[in-house]
Amino acid sequence: MTDVRVRLLMLSVLILPLAACGPPPPEGLSGDWRAQLDLAGGPLHFHIELTEGETLSGQLCNATKCDPFSGVARLPGDSLLLEMGDYAAAIRVNVRGDSLVGFYRNVGNRGPRTIPFTASRGTWPGAAPSESLVGQWDATFEPDTRPSPRVLDFRRTERGPGGHHRLEHGRLRALLGGRGG
Repeated sequence: MTDVRVRLLMLSVLILPLAACGPPPPEGLSGDWRAQLDLAGGPLHFHIELTEGETLSGQLCNATKCDPFSGVARLPGDSLLLEMGDYAAAIRVNVRGDSLVGFYRNVGNRGPRTIPFTASRGTWPGAAPSESLVGQWDATFEPDTRPSPRVLDFRRTERGPGGHHRLEHGRLRALLGGRGG
């Protein structure tokens, strides 16, 4: 064999096993996703946690409050459907590498609506709530019957599991002789 042929043979022995490996497998869907709805007034940030096992499941979190999706389904192609039965709503997304891109859909009091949705791996950086929200606030709830005055008392609390500071729900006291919780 000539020297060139030997080199080509050696090079192919080294390269072919690497080529057979192909690209690394994509990371699964399990984990934390920082998500947002692109509302007219600005983005609404929240957190999604997905878990892959025998089935795919997940939950939507806002600060420390998490609600499980009523259904998580893989759709044909690279799509997912995240259902929120209690809200008659769903998020349908296409998986694009480390991103989820799609739409949130529900039927609100003004009819059906569709809102752009995006998510990427990770969590949102924690940010302290504005000091201007902490304290007591006069509020009036206006149900169909009669106005109902209340005092809202917000206090700062610890950082939640998603890294977010949150405002404690505080106390709600009735001014009309009732007792708030």
